[in-house]
This record gives sequence, C-alpha cells and structure tokens, in this order.
Amino acid sequence: MIIKKSAYGVMVCAVLTALPSMSHAQAQAPKATQSKAVQTDKSDASASLVSGSLSDSSLLENTLLDTIVVTPSRQSTKMRDSQVTVARLDQDAIARENISHIQQVLNGVSGVNLHRGSGQEYLSAIRSPVLTGSGACGAILLLENNIPLRPASFCNVNGLIESHHEQAELIEVQKGPGNGFYGSNAVHGAINVINPSSINQDQSLSLQLGEYGHGRVGLKTAGDKFSTTTTLFHEDGYRHDARVDWQKFSLSYEGDRQHTLQNSLLTIVNLNQNTAGYITGKDSYQDKQKARSNPNPEAYRDIFAARVSQRYQFEQFGQFTPYARVSKMEFLMHFLPGKPLETNEHISLGGMWQNQWQSDALGTINYGFDIDIADIELVQEQFSPTQGSAFLMATIPSGKQYDFNVRTINSGAFVQLQKKLTPKLQLNTGLRAEYSRYDYDNQMNSGRVDELGDACSFGGCRYTRPDDSIDSFTDVSVNIGMIYQLTEQQQWLVTANQGFRPPQVTELYRLQGEQFVTELDSEKIQGLELTWRGDWHQQQFNLSAYYYQKQDVIFRDSEQYTRNGGETEHQGIEVSWSYQISDSLQSQLEYTFAKHSYANTPAGLDTDISGNDMDTAPTGFGRWRLLYQANDQHNITLSIGHMGEYYTDIDNLHRYSGHVLVDAYYNWKISDKWQLGVKGLNLMDRAYAERADYTVFTQDRYFPGLDRRFFIHLNYAI
Repeated sequence: MIIKKSAYGVMVCAVLTALPSMSHAQAQAPKATQSKAVQTDKSDASASLVSGSLSDSSLLENTLLDTIVVTPSRQSTKMRDSQVTVARLDQDAIARENISHIQQVLNGVSGVNLHRGSGQEYLSAIRSPVLTGSGACGAILLLENNIPLRPASFCNVNGLIESHHEQAELIEVQKGPGNGFYGSNAVHGAINVINPSSINQDQSLSLQLGEYGHGRVGLKTAGDKFSTTTTLFHEDGYRHDARVDWQKFSLSYEGDRQHTLQNSLLTIVNLNQNTAGYITGKDSYQDKQKARSNPNPEAYRDIFAARVSQRYQFEQFGQFTPYARVSKMEFLMHFLPGKPLETNEHISLGGMWQNQWQSDALGTINYGFDIDIADIELVQEQFSPTQGSAFLMATIPSGKQYDFNVRTINSGAFVQLQKKLTPKLQLNTGLRAEYSRYDYDNQMNSGRVDELGDACSFGGCRYTRPDDSIDSFTDVSVNIGMIYQLTEQQQWLVTANQGFRPPQVTELYRLQGEQFVTELDSEKIQGLELTWRGDWHQQQFNLSAYYYQKQDVIFRDSEQYTRNGGETEHQGIEVSWSYQISDSLQSQLEYTFAKHSYANTPAGLDTDISGNDMDTAPTGFGRWRLLYQANDQHNITLSIGHMGEYYTDIDNLHRYSGHVLVDAYYNWKISDKWQLGVKGLNLMDRAYAERADYTVFTQDRYFPGLDRRFFIHLNYAI
C-alpha cells in the first residue's frame, strides 16, 4: 500500500504524534460458545460512550474500554478488544432525542454527516463527502443485527428507511473500511442497527406529537423468550404536499434447544411518502414562503421491506445465521427529464457462518464464510411526453426505458487473527476474499432505441439497454493493526486497512448515450488510521486521524458514460470528548476536521478537477452538548450543531456558507410508570439548507431546513 504525502496528511500525523498514537490492546477474545452475536448485557446497554452519545450517568461508573460493541466481530466484545473505531449510540441516547429522522441522532457522531432530503430521505457520509449517484449507497454498508439490509449489488441510498432504528436497542457506526468480517460496500464504514432482544426489553407505550401534523406511536412488548416492537408514524410535512406515513414492526425470539442457542428476528417496514423536490435560486432557502413550497407535488416514494433471520449458536461449530429478505420500491424520479417511474423489487437468501479457534502459539483466530443470493428486477417507465427543449423531447420518448432482471451471487471468506505479542502489545490482522457474479437478462429490446425499437433524432435516444451478459468480480482486502495498552484505561492504535465495493447493478446495466457495454472494476480504498482512546480523570475521549486513497472510483462522464478512473483522497481528524464537570453536569463534543479532494482528472471530464475539494465536503462539522441532570426525575440537554461551508460543484465555483443550529431536550420522570419529554429544534429559527447543490441545468438548488418547532413525548411503562 502506497500513501502519498500531503500537507494535510503531515498535519494529521503530527497531531496524533503530539497526542499519543494508539494501537489497540486486546484481552482474550471470548469463545464462540460463550457469546451471543446481537445481544448486549443489560448492564452495558447504558454504558458511557465516546464517539457516540453518553448516558446521563456519571462517567466514573463505566470506562470507555469496557463498553460492549457488537459490529467489529459480529458478537459482543469489549471495546478494548476491538481494532476497529466504533461509535455506539445506546437506548438512552436514542430515546432522549426521540428521533423522527435517522439524521437527528447519527449527526451527533464525529465523522458522520447525513444530509436530509424530503420526508425520510437522506444522503450520507462517513469519513467522506456526502455521496450521490447510483453507487453512493455502495460506499457505506448498512446492517441490521449484523446482516446487510440489502444485497451488496442492490443497495438503497436511503437504506436506513428500511431499518427499525427509531426504537433500536443500539446503533453502531464503524468508521473506515474495518476488518475481515465485512467486505462489499464497507468502503467508508458501516452502520449497524441492533433491535431489542427479548431478555432486555422493557414493555412500554409511547406517544409523540409535534408541529406540522407530526405524530408517532410506539409499543414494546415482551415475554420470557420473545419481544415485539411496533412504531407508527405520520407527518403532514413542513413543505406542501409532503405527507409521510410509515409503519414498522420487529419481533425477536430466543430459545435454547439441547446444546444450541437460537435467536430469531423479523422486521417488516412499510412507507408511503409524498416527496418534495429541490427549490432553486441562489439562497432561496432563506425565503420562508419558498422554503415551504414544493415544485414537485406529484412525486412520491412507496417502500415495503421484510427480513427474517435465525441465528444458531453451537457448542463446537460456531455460529450460523441464515436469512431471507424481500423488498419492493416504487418512486417517481422527479429530478429527471420526463419524470419516469421506477419500480424495483428483490428477493434474497443468504447465510453467515463463523467460528473461533484459540492457540497458545497463534492466539485467537476467527474465520468464516458468507453467501448471498438475490433475484432483482427493475423497470423504469415514462407515462407522459418529456417537456423542455427540442433535444430533450426528441431523445427521451415516453414508454419503457429499462426493464431487466439480474440474478446475483456474492460469497466471501475471511480469517481474522488476534495475537498478544507482549503484555501491552497486541497484533490484529486479517484477510477477506469475495466473489460476485451478475447474470443480467434484458426484458425488452436492446440498444439506443425507444420501447418500439424506433431510433430517436439528435443522434439517438438517451437511454441505452445492453444485451444480456454475465459479469463477475473478485476482490481481496487485507487489514493489519497494533494495539498498545498505555495504561489500564488508555490505548494507542495504529491501523492499515483496505476496502472495496463491486459495481451496483444500476451502474452496470442502466446505460446512456452511445455506451452499449461497461467495463467496470470494483472501487478500492486503502489507508492508515491512528487513534488514542480511553479515560482520564473525569473525561472519556477518542481521538482519531485517518488518511485514505480511493481508486477506480465509478462516475458518469460528460458524455453520460459510466466508467472507472476516478481517484480521491480522504483525510481528517475526529474528536470525541466527554467531560463530567460535576455529578449533575456533563459536556460532550463530537467534531470533525476533514479534507476530501479529487486526486486526478479522469478521462471523459471536460474540466480539470485534480486537487479540487470534492463537492459537499465541509472541512468542519460537529455537535456540542451540555447535559444537566438535576436529580433522578429531571434532565435537560442543550445541543449546538455546526455545519461548515462546502463547495456544491466539482469546479469549486459555488458554495454553501454553512449554519449553526441550537436544540434543547427536557425529560421528566413523573413516576415509575410515566415519563414526559419536550424538545425544541432550531430554537434560534435560523434559515438554513439541509442540503445545497449546484447543477448546470438548475443552478443553485436546496433542500430547505425546517423552522423552529416543538414536540412533546409521553411514555408509559406497561
């Protein structure tokens, strides 16, 4: 692995040399027969956290390195035994904010930047710019109970809509490529939503009401071996014709049959959303009347998704988790000329097996095998003539534009070693190899013609359908790291790792212009990370610096060809710091300094972008919180969020100036049964943009932020 020098990279190294650099000291890993993969001990569920959100209890009661994390090894592990940087949001943090959108809690994690779209939609970033395009979702692996929400080749850029995160027991964020346990799509990181397990579930009924027709009902039930979680949501919307309704249900069952532990999980999600599009015009988000308008009242998105899994924990043969998933989505592509309707659906089956072997000579070795088989269908159809210029009307005729089926197989094997070299120094290293196969079947005529086979004027139709084909990709990633135990409660880590993602089916087969076939390769990333984490007096901290290089970035060029060739660099410093000022007062800071830039100008672009900042990549962003626990009944949280300025185009000619938002939360434990919560968002009533963008067709465009608003939440313990 070659790491290029840069001024920012030198700064990153200098800062972490000044702070102590860190490797990750690891205690003896628990045997597979003693662990439960998606289950955390109740006593650890409210442990104090850094790089996430801390509980309201004193930091002295729990140490950072003894916090339980699940994602790095697919089973409960102490943070001191994990080489991977993980942010952990527990039930207390999620419940305190009573989120109506996943952005509200994840943007409180350093390195994470979600831009909210309309309704429940969003675009995401972890140690990256906010990513867009058909492959954007392929850069961040989305998990539920350690299982990918979708097949690797068929992700959803708004994928967390399909998770039941509102009442999760735990949400973990893996920063960077990670280790061998995960492969495809874990390029910049992973987000793992962990549903309540039956032994941890507190039964409750909750109601939340707010402005703009906001309402949410939550129900949690539990028995000796099962639990259910139900959430119902409705909102009329801040913007016109932007109503959202969704329903989510989760079931967990745990049993013990002979010498096998079992855990069954079921999640069902249904969403119906009227979508509001971008508003256009320089700084148009500052016009409150325009900010509430909807230029696309006809747009909508409907989603149904269901997943079921059963984890078996054997005494001698490790852990095996078979699963099945289905999804169907229909949405109007209001952002494209002609506003076509896309309908996609899939059904998939898979399994994940892992085991552990311990040796005095080699240490602890985790190894396993994963397989995922999917059947995917996609149709894009336009029902009315295209409006606009003569060129657009001629090249984008109504009718079917794509109709294809893809059968995919993704399989991978991994081995991960943990070896204690000295009492204070531990080696962690691993390898993962994956094979992906796509069997593409075009269900209509091929080529650059319309649905009837007629050619378009102006050189041909915009949309091109390739002939049937079989494509395959083989990828390998390596990781190596060291953990040095500086003191009992502090560690230094140094990590070098790689990541990859094979192309999405939409990148391979949704072609345009004169491109009749793609010759794409998998995107690849490699880099270094230095970390110092632990406890010191009344403080907990996690300070990380990283530098990554990314190759074979997939992009669409000026002729609308989908191709590899992009190279980017990603570097930054993340600060997660908490200070227990007194028994009742706690300060938390989650902040990121970052620089994401284009390392080359790939063939096919009309402009030189090498060295430019990537668009939608703020150099600084984060959140500061002040938590006041007056007594056992009352607590107040003040939150100040900062979004730095960023460019909105690849030429670095247009920018958004950023914003600062102030929120507050109050919770009152009325009795053992009743709790009342009140929250106010955007208390200073700032006009801001959730997302700013620039295109040559629309010029400046925005998803406007919401004005000052209040919510009340009532919870009853059954």
